[in-house]
Amino acid sequence: MHAIEVHAVSKSYRITHERQTRLVERMLSVFRPVPVEHFQAIADFTLQVPLDSFVGVIGRNGSGKSTLLKLIAGLLVPDTGEIHVQGRIAPVLELGLGFNGELTAEENVMLYGALLGYPRAEMRDRVDAAIAFAEVERFRDAKLKSFSSGMVARLAFGTALLADADVMLLDEVLAVGDAQFQEKCYRAVTDVRSGRRTVVLVSHDLASVGTYCDRAMLIQGGRCTAIGPTHEVIGLYEHRERV
Repeated sequence: MHAIEVHAVSKSYRITHERQTRLVERMLSVFRPVPVEHFQAIADFTLQVPLDSFVGVIGRNGSGKSTLLKLIAGLLVPDTGEIHVQGRIAPVLELGLGFNGELTAEENVMLYGALLGYPRAEMRDRVDAAIAFAEVERFRDAKLKSFSSGMVARLAFGTALLADADVMLLDEVLAVGDAQFQEKCYRAVTDVRSGRRTVVLVSHDLASVGTYCDRAMLIQGGRCTAIGPTHEVIGLYEHRERV
């Protein structure tokens, strides 16, 4: 049984290379084509993630790791292919994704928690726990736009951590804060893992991937080039980087 199934998925982006800064340039652009490049972020990608597994996703910047997680989370629609996820997803993909800078920390957690499926009867307790985990109790009534990026990421992680989700998608969020807080995050994810949830972690921290993940996947140029035991995939990636 698989928690995540990705079948022949592709995703590309249109990149416009001409900048129009003056009114006359904008008017003239109506009569001439604008140069457009199609960037293939994910190409014919197939993946199966078993239930209750902890999978690390590694690769260079721009290889397609974050795009893959957004596709799995349903935040992006694939150009081709299909994606199936068993159960509820708790995504923590970008700093403050889903949060509103004009709302307070408490209001953001309540709103995002409702979207993630916090039980109504437990909403207050879980909001308090998320704010305490992020260590931002002093700022619970402050607007999020006054927070540092690290504080926002901690709050997002604490909010998702307490969701009744079957699948957690984490994109570099465990690298925020000091060493003590990072260790706290990894302990929390380990506890989540022991609770029979599936975790997919994108990270450039190969040491952490090697410590916590039971399987790893290497993405290069939008394609999965290796998947298997964590240390074997990490070793392959390091070898290719040295060549």
